[in-house]
Amino acid sequence: MIETFNLKNKYPVSVCLAEAILAGLCLGIGFVIPILWPLGLGGIILCLDLIKRNAYFYKVFFLVLVVWFIKSAVALSFFLATYPITWTGLQNPLWQIIAIAFYWLTNSLWLALGGLFFVGLVLVTKNKRFYPSWLSVVSLPLFWLLGELAGAWFFSFFTSGPDSLLQTYFSIGMVGYLLANSSFGILMAGLAGVYGLTIIFVFLAVATIELFYKNKKSLFFILPTLLIIFYSNWNYFISKTVLNEKPITIFSINTKFDSSFLGKDGGQEEKHQTINKAVEKGLTYNPDYILLPEDSRYLNYNYSGIYSQVVMSHFQFTHPDTKTILIDSGRVDKEDGTAILRANIFDSRSGKLYLFDKQYLVPQGEFPPYFYSGALRLFGLGKAVDNLSHKISYRRGPLLQTADISDYLPGILFCFESIRPDGVRSLAKERKLPFVAHPISHAWFHSSKILWQQQDVMLRIQARWQGIPIVSAGNMMQGKLYLPNGQIDNGEIIESGDGWNITKFVF
Repeated sequence: MIETFNLKNKYPVSVCLAEAILAGLCLGIGFVIPILWPLGLGGIILCLDLIKRNAYFYKVFFLVLVVWFIKSAVALSFFLATYPITWTGLQNPLWQIIAIAFYWLTNSLWLALGGLFFVGLVLVTKNKRFYPSWLSVVSLPLFWLLGELAGAWFFSFFTSGPDSLLQTYFSIGMVGYLLANSSFGILMAGLAGVYGLTIIFVFLAVATIELFYKNKKSLFFILPTLLIIFYSNWNYFISKTVLNEKPITIFSINTKFDSSFLGKDGGQEEKHQTINKAVEKGLTYNPDYILLPEDSRYLNYNYSGIYSQVVMSHFQFTHPDTKTILIDSGRVDKEDGTAILRANIFDSRSGKLYLFDKQYLVPQGEFPPYFYSGALRLFGLGKAVDNLSHKISYRRGPLLQTADISDYLPGILFCFESIRPDGVRSLAKERKLPFVAHPISHAWFHSSKILWQQQDVMLRIQARWQGIPIVSAGNMMQGKLYLPNGQIDNGEIIESGDGWNITKFVF
């Protein structure tokens, strides 16, 4: 395919632009309407076709940028669910819409820059004397993956802020997630997670377009083959994992407190009372574990120093017979005005308290990026920036998850760390895990189904790749169990009240 770059372009810019827009929509639509995920294969083929038929490198760069921008914008469309954002200090609805749209579109652009990296790799290897066409079938999938990782790096660069890291964790929009909507994708996820799925999906597209260009009759072979791959039931080949010799019971407490509620007078106190009520109700069943949403702040205390031990002692005194292990998290305010998101595990069996700090901070959710703070100040919104900087002043904490804890205690995957493709893998390197606890809070997103769908796919892939169950508990979303075979267990709601429920999982 690469050698055809020298062909003269027979198509006007308008036709190529329309093809680029269509390619981007095909690539992105599966992230919004999962049943349409196979269109992603067509999107990759159209993108490669644009590269093939355009001889001028500047036109290729522009068209691929359009494709990847639209792909990213559709995948990130859940950003629109953040409206209204009065808690930021922006009271004018028009300014809120402008701010959300600006953040959404610029973030889409940062991810799209990875498309330029992809095209650059293709152009460098276009000389067929040194790079035979058969090798492109193998290399193009790898180039695509490297392009998406480059896009994640550009995203981290342009959304950098205090104590942030330059990394490639932000995986939203990676095409491998589309393939995971099939049982074939879930089967293949066991090899290398979303990285492997991306390579496989792009390889299928490259092989399809190569075979079609060489012999158009091959379409009668290609289509049935793709249908078999995409729609056959491959679950038979996924081995059944014995999770525990003795089943364990986990209660996931889920709440409904959006950002507007939490920002009003008395909102935090009402949340505190609701969570206490739910925990007390859950303890009466004596489950093995109780998992709370992120930033629940059970017992309403600061998770630092000797005071944490005092609270733990108080909990043991008031619940002397319980052996339930509590998994909670909350904000720790520091003397310098910044904060840490700290998770804790109350180990009622040993009487110990374990503390772990969040290491991956979400831009604009947990710290204000320099670029966007500067842009708001440029438009005379300095007061909103100051207000926001005070509310979202999180930093990475010093307490890391280590191997030096009991093997019956879970690893902690903080909110939004699911977007890091190797998030669970990094925890599993430290020690053997009975399961991974995933506390979540989507207070910003007002029950965005698009975000939930994408998160489900990410967690299914990670559970399958590492062979470790993942249990979530959520604010503004429902907790679930993600099994190593790629299936999702919605559990059983055993108790519920105004703004909360308890969901039971046994495995």
